[in-house]
Amino acid sequence: METGELRFPPIPHSGEVTASTSSALAFSPDGSIFASGSSDAGVYLWDSQTGKAIHTFVGHVFSVSDVAFSPDGGTLASSSIDGTVLLWDLTTLAFNQ
Repeated sequence: METGELRFPPIPHSGEVTASTSSALAFSPDGSIFASGSSDAGVYLWDSQTGKAIHTFVGHVFSVSDVAFSPDGGTLASSSIDGTVLLWDLTTLAFNQ
């Protein structure tokens, strides 16, 4: 794949992922999944190969401003403009990959 090649259609949150709906993106250390934070306060996990949604985390009150994976990929951190930082345990999720 060349840089900039579209692999799959835009991913919806509560619409399409745009600058106004998706406020944060991060790839897992192994590149198999990515996380997005949204203006709807959701944190979403996606399959990097298919673009399909894997999981949704709910916990923030306002827009998610950043997401980051731990170096081992077992934890996802998300921060919000509501002043919270939440840690999500990914080791307990079953990804059908």
